[in-house]
Amino acid sequence: MEKAKLINIRESKKGKLIGEVQFEDGKTMPIPSEANLNPSLNNTECNIERKHGVITCIIIDEKVIFSKTGSDNMTYQKVNKKQAKKQPDNKTTKSLEAHAPYNFIPLNKHVIEAQPIPDFDCYYNEHAGLKRFNGYIDCEIESITPLYIRDTYTSEELIKKEKNNEDNADFFSPGGIARIPGSSLRGMTRTMVEIMSWGKFGFYENKRLFYRGLADKSNLSQEYQKNMSSYDRNTKKSSYKFNAGYLKRDGFDYYIIPAKVKDGKQFKQVTKRNKDEKFIIEKQQNGEYLVISGNINKKEHDWLIYEPDFNQRIPVSDFDIKEYMMDENRYSDEKGDGNLIRLISMAKDGMVPCFYVCWKDENGKDRVSFGHTGFFRLSYKYTIGDHIPENLKQEELIDIPESIFGKVYDKQSFASRIFFEDALLIPGQNNILISNNPITPKILSSPKPTTFQHYLEQPSGATIKNLNHWNNKNAKIRGYKLYWHKDGTGWELEITNEEKEKKKKIITKIKPVKPGIKFKSRVRFENLSQEELGALLFAIDLPENCYHKIGMGKPLGLGTIKIKPTLFLINRENRYTSLLEDENWNLGVEKGDIKKFKDAFEQYLLDKLNRLEKSNLTSLWDHERMKHLKVMLNFENTKLKGWKQETDYMELKEFKDRPVLPKPLEIYDKLAESK
Repeated sequence: MEKAKLINIRESKKGKLIGEVQFEDGKTMPIPSEANLNPSLNNTECNIERKHGVITCIIIDEKVIFSKTGSDNMTYQKVNKKQAKKQPDNKTTKSLEAHAPYNFIPLNKHVIEAQPIPDFDCYYNEHAGLKRFNGYIDCEIESITPLYIRDTYTSEELIKKEKNNEDNADFFSPGGIARIPGSSLRGMTRTMVEIMSWGKFGFYENKRLFYRGLADKSNLSQEYQKNMSSYDRNTKKSSYKFNAGYLKRDGFDYYIIPAKVKDGKQFKQVTKRNKDEKFIIEKQQNGEYLVISGNINKKEHDWLIYEPDFNQRIPVSDFDIKEYMMDENRYSDEKGDGNLIRLISMAKDGMVPCFYVCWKDENGKDRVSFGHTGFFRLSYKYTIGDHIPENLKQEELIDIPESIFGKVYDKQSFASRIFFEDALLIPGQNNILISNNPITPKILSSPKPTTFQHYLEQPSGATIKNLNHWNNKNAKIRGYKLYWHKDGTGWELEITNEEKEKKKKIITKIKPVKPGIKFKSRVRFENLSQEELGALLFAIDLPENCYHKIGMGKPLGLGTIKIKPTLFLINRENRYTSLLEDENWNLGVEKGDIKKFKDAFEQYLLDKLNRLEKSNLTSLWDHERMKHLKVMLNFENTKLKGWKQETDYMELKEFKDRPVLPKPLEIYDKLAESK
């Protein structure tokens, strides 16, 4: 049987329901008039049986809706599971919910601007009418769940990794002392400050994503077909909108040579000669190329591209080449199975057959999308950055995170005023590792941003037919991606050594630190205002039972840490005007009141937000965004019934219906109510 989809189900002039069957290669056939149709079957996946090219049976979800041997008034019949693979119900109207080990803190509508930045040539007691503070924060860091940060490689380990794909399983321990890198602590804290201080959305990869929605159940399928094929109701045939040609490199430049046109076409489909063949390109004696796209199930045809027309050429910009290479789901170079840039470097004439679509972006610039087979992965029209509100991307505006952590920008750059030291293992702790032998964690398979039903805001009650995807210009990203806490169990991969050997290219080995192990770090700061220091402390000193996450394996529950800060302020005027204090050196250091600074920051932000949002909040944690954040940081949630299932990855088959990921509070409320 062949996989296909029922499309264009509609009422004819005679009042009878008619439609077409679309196969995986894009070709269509009319649905037999005897089929038991209803409008809800539109865009439903099915299994088709053909004899001599004629449809003899159509099966949906184990039910026969047409059989050539059946009667004209045939009703739904059950079929044997061995005859047809079970398909999920077509849920076109039901709103489905997803679950994942991550979720998103919603974007802020406003950006709170920073206070004036002091000069960097001296220490200030006061600047621009604001008192300035210098000092450091000592942080005791305790692992609540297993913690892992990979160690650096020695030259020998690097050779072993490249040769045998063997990872260094050791915990990060330069000089033989286990530690948490200051850079990791800095990145973790920066994200918290950005969320809590209503900062700009500072860090994102502004690239275009790619998609192939031919068999997608969602409205993405229509988007893909709109760009790649069209259907003629009169002739009842599909025509392809993509072209065929040859990608050629000339020095550092790329361009496409279109294939010659024969009978109005640049290519034709030919019967597959061997279903077990992998991706192959074969040049024929007449200059044509046979493209065998691989041993895909049920695929019966391959592509024959006519010889190149050297009188034409279409320039391909460096931008299009770069975006092609940045596609994370592109087939790997290693396999050599469809990466055209890799293949072109190996081609004797610097040319490989390809399929392509020409289009214009929003600025009217000529663009080209291309791939190694007819229904290739197409780039979205809009970049990730196009889905971020403009006010969260203002380069000229300085927000609180930038004022503290520094900024690099053409028109204005300045250094950071805080410095994170490595968190060193506190002496006196022995046997800090869970095991001296490497442990294999479960394989991580995090959905990428192409999983738009998770990464983009969706309309209320969204169904599979009205989801926002990356071609919806007005769709916004969900916000800041964070990982849920877990109880720290069940993260090890439990398979046989034989299975591990088969999967050695995708598994890794680690030596994590036990829960309850303590490290100590120091964060130094200079010339921070009371509110800026408060923002830093607000991000580090979380409410009771709320913890940070750091390191590898966060989706599995690793990396939950508790930070206990102690604030020390340095009075530099006292330090340099008095040598001694009580028979000791006068260092000008005194313990600071953390709550005082946190309260100052909170009140500063509330004053701004209450005015901007016309609200009367008395606590920052009462804001809707902060409620979502607190739910994600609260480790006590791991005790809720159903928590593990709600924060696990979905099975691959569950993604077919593209269920939408609920917001953090919605997940918590659902589980809390079921207690």
